[in-house]
Amino acid sequence: PTINTEGVYILGNHEAEITWIEYSDLECPFCKKLHDSGVIGQVLENYDGKVNFIFKHFPLNFHANAQKEAEAAECAGELAGSETYYTYINTIFERTRGNGTGFALTDLGPLAAEL
Repeated sequence: PTINTEGVYILGNHEAEITWIEYSDLECPFCKKLHDSGVIGQVLENYDGKVNFIFKHFPLNFHANAQKEAEAAECAGELAGSETYYTYINTIFERTRGNGTGFALTDLGPLAAEL
């Protein structure tokens, strides 16, 4: 089946044979481990254009900051494109403690300005 990629930020080759879709919460400690591990980049590199990656937000209601972080990431992508979208997400994962409020909401605007 074909994946509808309209309005979706894709990391890697847009014409790849395989699409890895991750549903994630930016405050989830387990999601943080995946992103901090570098596995996503390794898969994209090792399969040289055959795999791409799509990050979809799935903020959990018990992670107080996750919804606003997801909204901020979407804004960053809308304003500056896929590369900034993924840089924004990866930076939140790098800087959060992954406990629901590990990245301060007051830092979302400054992070956008930084990127």
